[in-house]
Amino acid sequence: MRIPTTKEIEKAIRFDFIKQEFVLVDDLFLEIFGMSIILPKGLHTDGASFPFFISIFVKGTDKDVMIWAILHDYIYRVQFLPRVIADAIFMWGLAKTKSKILGIISYMGLRIFGIFAWKSNKKKGLLKFPEAKLRLKQYICQK
Repeated sequence: MRIPTTKEIEKAIRFDFIKQEFVLVDDLFLEIFGMSIILPKGLHTDGASFPFFISIFVKGTDKDVMIWAILHDYIYRVQFLPRVIADAIFMWGLAKTKSKILGIISYMGLRIFGIFAWKSNKKKGLLKFPEAKLRLKQYICQK
């Protein structure tokens, strides 16, 4: 398993003040649950959204939450895995870096409300990052 470090995440993310969201300026590579995944540069995210009572304790832009938010957003946009898996990975990541309770509450919220984002992305046409596949192959070959 390989998850980007906080330093790698900080280096790869910039805030776009015009769009009020974060953008990846470098690829991030993950190896998780037997999958090699590239989060391609150019990917936009607003971080993780939490209900108010949770956002008092944790911010969706915290560095240790951000990698899971980016991965979750990417899966929702490209839809190369089922939605339930995307939500479960997000839950696992939060449980690993923050707390199990936060992971479970977030998972339940995603299962209830995430369908709207999933359907919206599907309707818009899934985002494709064909160059990301080439960079992933290059990354795997370097190992």
